[in-house]
Amino acid sequence: RAKDHEPIFSQADGKPRDPKSVQSLFWEIAKKLELPSKRLRILRDTYAIKAIKNGMNLSDLAEIMGIDSEAKLRKRYEPFVEFSSESRKRLAVERIFGL
Repeated sequence: RAKDHEPIFSQADGKPRDPKSVQSLFWEIAKKLELPSKRLRILRDTYAIKAIKNGMNLSDLAEIMGIDSEAKLRKRYEPFVEFSSESRKRLAVERIFGL
């Protein structure tokens, strides 16, 4: 398990893995498991969209995903999710009351 501010995919010495090595490892595992051919990016985008739709704090999500600003996160995912404060308030109320 990664500690605060520690890369999720790290080498034995704690340094971050090169993104291409992570992608290669992903493809190797996917091939062994006979998974359909999908891009690793799709998994990342799916995670982000689900996190946003479930009310995750955008600053926290940007940090977890290694995106250097909330604005960049909004720009990337605004075609897929609603970012208005009204929608976030509605989600909070729905969660409180189990709706």
